[in-house]
Amino acid sequence: IDRRILACAASMAAGVNFLPWTGPMIRASAALKLPIPEIFSPLVPVQAVGLVFIFAVSYWLGLREERRLAHVPGAAGAAPGPAATARILSDAERTLRRPDRFWINLVLTAAVLGTMVFLAEKVPPALMFMLGTALALVINYPQVDAQRQRIDAHARAAILMASILLAAGVFTGIMQGTGMLRAMAQTAVTFV
Repeated sequence: IDRRILACAASMAAGVNFLPWTGPMIRASAALKLPIPEIFSPLVPVQAVGLVFIFAVSYWLGLREERRLAHVPGAAGAAPGPAATARILSDAERTLRRPDRFWINLVLTAAVLGTMVFLAEKVPPALMFMLGTALALVINYPQVDAQRQRIDAHARAAILMASILLAAGVFTGIMQGTGMLRAMAQTAVTFV
């Protein structure tokens, strides 16, 4: 496949990847002082149309690429490439697998996503995501050390950013609530 076509299909899909629990949606909600469902719900039909468009364009590009490859000398009768083989997992990777917990994880995922999408007006999506993450960690990795390793492996930067944002919010709230922010601004104005 032509790399440009692959890049086109991937970038179109990334352009529609806008969920109610992403950073931009949360920032827009905070800036507009509106609940997330009120902002996100009108975007669902737009996303559905975008998804249909992406599938249609990707199908068309695939047909076009198929025709192009049919006219490339040697492409139709070329020897097949090496067969894909299953990757051998290391012992550390094997210990992380949880195939016996597939169904409970599927039910948990469906419940969390269903609540986040369909009951977002009653239950805050961020709360459901946090509860779902905590339950998934407890179900799949009952030992605290294993939970910490999984968090460090996949969410260290996100947790650091969340703690920074929480601290900044607390600091700003204290500064504004006590009147220190206004006093500092007025003092700065007197120097100007």
